[in-house]
Amino acid sequence: MRLCAPPALHDELTAMLREDPVTYCSSGTTGTPKTFTVPWEAIRRDVSPRGSTDDVVALGFLPRTYAGLSVLAFCRVHGSTLLAWPLDDIVGFSRALRSATHLSTTPTYMHRLLLCDAMPALRQITLGGEAASASLLQAVAQAAPHARITQVYASSERGVSASWSDGRAGIPASCWSPHRAVESDRWECRDGRWHFRGRAGRLINVAGQTVDLAVVEQHLRDVPGVIDARAYGRPSSLTGQVLMADVVTRHQELPRGCALSSLPRVMRPLVRVVPQLDMTAAGKAR
Repeated sequence: MRLCAPPALHDELTAMLREDPVTYCSSGTTGTPKTFTVPWEAIRRDVSPRGSTDDVVALGFLPRTYAGLSVLAFCRVHGSTLLAWPLDDIVGFSRALRSATHLSTTPTYMHRLLLCDAMPALRQITLGGEAASASLLQAVAQAAPHARITQVYASSERGVSASWSDGRAGIPASCWSPHRAVESDRWECRDGRWHFRGRAGRLINVAGQTVDLAVVEQHLRDVPGVIDARAYGRPSSLTGQVLMADVVTRHQELPRGCALSSLPRVMRPLVRVVPQLDMTAAGKAR
């Protein structure tokens, strides 16, 4: 395994590779971040058999997460080159990415990389940590036409639960069911696939009615031209909360259909077009 990273990050990764067992943290998506300590062998069990010494793998996750360790383990097993760059430096990361053959990252971070036009040479793209929308998958396929796009559903506690590479949103129902999911995750089965509906607790009260933010986000993502969306509530002295939504679009303007007239009035958000969604340190949408 070869390591290519700025000095401080290089030292951090080198120290992690010497640990056994190794300690990592959850991203905190389901609540307060948790700490885990496992032997490297437990991480290597989930490594894909598809790999070689010619691979240059860009690390688009925080190193001390399950996803980050999985990328390190992949490079160790196959003798590949690990390419790492601070995630908060999107310009530097996109420049480094031009020499990579593989990229593993979150859908939210991928949105930002799409704006940098740095992916045509990639052969493998792995998306995890969040659900990827159909619009995002289409945009990634256009930006990296020669790449195999793999989606992974995993958790810090259980490791990889499902992976698929058919280019479609949602987990194929033929090979997975929600009994293997994190308890707080909510799912909906349609068209033979399990679609992530968000996590318990993402409900707000608007004028005395409960609104499921995940339902609003899914309707927004289904609008042609919308790459991703994030719904949220803003405090209001009149209605308790006002339903808001930030959307990322292909042409930086609101596509027709974003009025969502098919939704109940209480579920129609005030929509704002943004260049990118707010992101946590782990590369996930806030």
